[in-house]
Amino acid sequence: MLDSLRCLVRVVAAVAVTATAVAAPVRTAHVEAELVSSATALTPDKPLTVALRLKMDKGWHTYWQNPGESGLPTKLAWQLPAGMTAGSIQWPPPRTLPVGPLINYGYEGEVLLLTDIAATSALPSAGPATLRARADWLVCKEICIPIVAGPAVGRGHCPRACVAAAPARRMDRRCDRAGSPSRTCADPGRGTRRSG
Repeated sequence: MLDSLRCLVRVVAAVAVTATAVAAPVRTAHVEAELVSSATALTPDKPLTVALRLKMDKGWHTYWQNPGESGLPTKLAWQLPAGMTAGSIQWPPPRTLPVGPLINYGYEGEVLLLTDIAATSALPSAGPATLRARADWLVCKEICIPIVAGPAVGRGHCPRACVAAAPARRMDRRCDRAGSPSRTCADPGRGTRRSG
C-alpha cells in the first residue's frame, strides 16, 4: 500500500513537465549529470523548476537527504544571476539500499532532484541568463566515489531573464513494477561539457 501511494505521488508530481537543456550532460565516474528546466522563461510571478538529473550506471547509487547509516546526500551550490534565488532540493522518495548490515536510502537508475528558482524584484527586464550549480554527490556500488560537477542550463535571448533556446523535451515519468519512477528523455541537444 505504501509503495502504491509513493508511486501515485511521483506520477502526480510529474504530470506534463517540459524540460529544456542547452549544455550537454556531464559524464563523471558512473554518473551522467545534467540540469534541465521546466520552462524557458523566468518571471517574477512564477518560479522556474530546475532539476539536477542524475543517471547512474547499473548497480551504482546516490543518496537521499537522509542517507541512512552511511553515505552523503547530494548538495547543490547555485551560481545565479542577479535577481534570482534558489530554494531547497525537493527530494523524491528514496529506495532502501541495504549494504551488508547497514541500511541506507537513495536512488538507483535515474533521479530528478528538483529546485525552484524564483525571481526577485531585481530581475533584469530582458536578456540572456545562465543558471549554474556545483553539484556534489557520492556514488557507490562496492566502493564509493565522491564527485563534484558543474553542469549548467544555458544561455539565450527571451522576453525576460531566462534559460533558453534548446529544443524542449518531455520527461515522461511513470511507475515501473518495482514502484520506482522510470523516465524517458530525448536527446538534450548540443552544448559544452563542463566539469569541476
